[in-house]
Formats: sequence, structure tokens, C-alpha cells
Amino acid sequence: MSDAFHPGNKIVQQCLQGMVLVANGGTSGARVLFRQAFAAASSDFERFLATYECALLEQDSNEYVAGLENALAYAKQSNEISDSLHLRPFI
Repeated sequence: MSDAFHPGNKIVQQCLQGMVLVANGGTSGARVLFRQAFAAASSDFERFLATYECALLEQDSNEYVAGLENALAYAKQSNEISDSLHLRPFI
């Protein structure tokens, strides 16, 4: 795995900020950050991360599942993730 999850990655930083907001109850602000991160993403790994975090905030079970399916699709496309032994049973 490359250093795509490196803390210096701006998309990772933005998603981490969103995760902090979620931990402190700021889900609406976090959702905005995750969507901005997705819009600025330049790799499938970054799109996976933003999509996954956004999906976790879904209240509707259908939207939650759809979001996780979208995140998995980006994970499958990402060399950063699909080569990982942890995901092989799922892809």
C-alpha cells in the first residue's frame, strides 16, 4: 500500500476532521466535509474513504447500504485497497 492514507493527504485530513465532528455530535458539518472531500478526491482510494464515511451517517437503511456498496465499488477499483489481503474475501 502506498502512502495514500498518509496524514499529509488533504482528503485524509478532511475526512479526519469530519470524523472528529461526528465524534463530537456534529454530523451535519461532517457530512459537508465528507462531500467536499469526495468532490476534491483525485483517486479511487480517496473517493472510497469519503464515500464510506458519508455512508456511515445515513439514517435510512437503504441509503446506508447503497453508500456502503458505492464505497466497496471504489475500494475494488483502488489499487491501494484491492491489493490488501483484508478485503480479498469481499471483492
